[in-house]
Amino acid sequence: MRILLLGSSGFLGSHLKKKLFTRHKLIKNMSKNKYIIDLSQPKFIKAKLRLLRPDLIINTAVKANFKLKSSKLLNTINYLSVKKIVEYCSKNRIRFIQVSATGVHPLLKRYNKYSILKPKSFYLKTKLKADQYIIKNLKNYQIVRFGGIFGVGGPNHLYINNILNSKKKTFGFKGNLNEKKNYIHVIDATRFILKVISLNKNGIFYAGGEPITFGKMLNFIKNKRNKNFSIKNVKERKDEIVETERWFKPKNFSYYI
Repeated sequence: MRILLLGSSGFLGSHLKKKLFTRHKLIKNMSKNKYIIDLSQPKFIKAKLRLLRPDLIINTAVKANFKLKSSKLLNTINYLSVKKIVEYCSKNRIRFIQVSATGVHPLLKRYNKYSILKPKSFYLKTKLKADQYIIKNLKNYQIVRFGGIFGVGGPNHLYINNILNSKKKTFGFKGNLNEKKNYIHVIDATRFILKVISLNKNGIFYAGGEPITFGKMLNFIKNKRNKNFSIKNVKERKDEIVETERWFKPKNFSYYI
């Protein structure tokens, strides 16, 4: 199977690239340090896809910024270019896997495919528009929604990644130690996508890691990574749990620390 992986140089995409390379015919999306499929240039996408002739397109590419109230670039990469890919896939009966996020929902205690859709940031609104266009215009699609993805090299807006990426030994924590999350490690997120590829089923799929409190997370990091925390505990508690598909079992949080 000829697979085109978009976003192969990113955090999740680079891990997925290594696994796909050993199992499938992975189409190179780089030539002379330039992307063949450049999502910032949607008008060229269909012509490039006709040359590459993929059997499956996986999109892990994203332009993220939670603060911007509007952005032409974010809208182009996250939505308009996805539209062009979907139009090509629809015409040529190509399978498309889109990596999305639980941020297309508002802040909830539990996330699944039945949860209400109401993203807060402009960035996440562009992700939702892409998801909705895929659902409306494609038959052969799979949308994967993760919550926070953690691991060394992961984006620092996730508190756990900030700790794992830093050489500092002491960190401040302001929050509720009993607050429960189920961040998913990038290796498990990769395993999940590989499993989705093997499924003969269309739709939206959710995955998270082990549900665990911040208190336990910090304790594992303290013991295994020799990190210390200055803790200011607050009463407000905002649990967030992504309901993982029953056919997938993530590893425990401590396994990756």
